[in-house]
Amino acid sequence: MNSGESRQFTHNSSLSTVHSLAFTLAETLIVMGIIGVVAALTIPNVNKNTGEAEKVAKFKKLYAELNEAHNRATAIYGPVEKWFVNDDNSYVWSARYFNRISEFLKIQKNCGCYNARCGVTATTGCMYNDGNGKYKYLYGSEQNYLFDGTSYPRAILANGASFMVDVVFKLCNADDKQINCGYLHLDIDGPNKGKHTWGIDFFQLEITKEGIKPARYSSEYLASHMSRITYGGYDAGQWIMDFGNMDYLNTKDHTDETLSRTCKNGKLLGYNTAEGEVQSCK
Repeated sequence: MNSGESRQFTHNSSLSTVHSLAFTLAETLIVMGIIGVVAALTIPNVNKNTGEAEKVAKFKKLYAELNEAHNRATAIYGPVEKWFVNDDNSYVWSARYFNRISEFLKIQKNCGCYNARCGVTATTGCMYNDGNGKYKYLYGSEQNYLFDGTSYPRAILANGASFMVDVVFKLCNADDKQINCGYLHLDIDGPNKGKHTWGIDFFQLEITKEGIKPARYSSEYLASHMSRITYGGYDAGQWIMDFGNMDYLNTKDHTDETLSRTCKNGKLLGYNTAEGEVQSCK
């Protein structure tokens, strides 16, 4: 074989090798189809988990900001239970609490309240209002209480979240056993975004002598109390702070109190690990 024939043979061999390593059109389409199926199955779950993680982070951040404002206000004005001793009106107490913590918050819009002590003429728009303006429970029903345009003070924070000081009690001044001084409602997505639903983007916090805390029905969540998280969404903020997830959203059926505690994989959400309850549906 002369040199020319040798070079031609080598060239043809190389082409043959290249051709043998290439995918056919049919093979490429099959691979792309498999990738598409896998993506269709996994991307929604990835997006869902990412969305829940973002809400967990947002709730924790806002909770920390409100609690810091509370603590800074008490450092200046004294213990919170001493703020309500000279009046006998929950609207006045709520306005006083709102004004004092607002000094340490970045407020975008102050909607005031229907009480002169707020210092701001009452307006609407700081809490969700679509005509009914009522937030929903996880099981789907609207609550009776209207948060926008009420007698209690409301505001939108600079980051777009909104909150309302909802009923401050004089009871927290009655004795050392009563530490709950009132409630604060937090909409982490603000009045114009989100689901406007308890446990998803709407949460209840307690104003206490020891600071702001997520609302909690009892110190120990029994099966009957867990439904307050998984069925209604009332105390969901406590679950987030305890376990750093929103897996109470990933159960079989929020409209059924029993199934609202049962993960789609059959695990049972709860605080009692001795009884086989878990803190994550994963």
